[in-house]
Amino acid sequence: MEENRKKKIALLLEDEVLISVLADLLGRNYDVSVIGAGAESSGCDLRIVQAGGKNTENKNGHDLELDMPLRVGALLDDVRHALLRREGEDMRREFETGAFVFHPAEKSLLAKKNGQSVQLTEKETGILLYLCRRSDVTVSRAELLENVWSYNAEINTRTLETHIYRLRRKIEKISSSVLIETTDAGYKILL
Repeated sequence: MEENRKKKIALLLEDEVLISVLADLLGRNYDVSVIGAGAESSGCDLRIVQAGGKNTENKNGHDLELDMPLRVGALLDDVRHALLRREGEDMRREFETGAFVFHPAEKSLLAKKNGQSVQLTEKETGILLYLCRRSDVTVSRAELLENVWSYNAEINTRTLETHIYRLRRKIEKISSSVLIETTDAGYKILL
């Protein structure tokens, strides 16, 4: 599903030297961004925050607190384990989306009203899982291509639209409710 894309890590730290070192170290394997206090970080897979720092009050359940002294090997292990834990949590989780219940681990979507369900492909599951993770915003076409297919946004492909079309046809078989809204800005899951 998303295993081929670079995971996004946001550094929410106060020490500029530490930010520089971690951005360089983690940037080899992850998409690293530096965010300021109060900045939007909902699109990231993991936030790294200073233990006891002023930014830790905004914990989103997917924060990794840095303890000093910093041990590079331990930090890399902690990052890897935190990302795997989040991925596992999301796959086991049940997402209630309006008229539907989405089970990523089972690759199924259930209509609440009539109890009918459909089986989803790997990519359809990836699309819905990503949209559920980002349910608070409209997700752009480029973002979905990058995060579900690991495609560069510059690539001209109709892959996403084809998968969305097929997913909508499956949904229509079990319910008249709309699950994915399409706007000029992209796609949004309706909760």
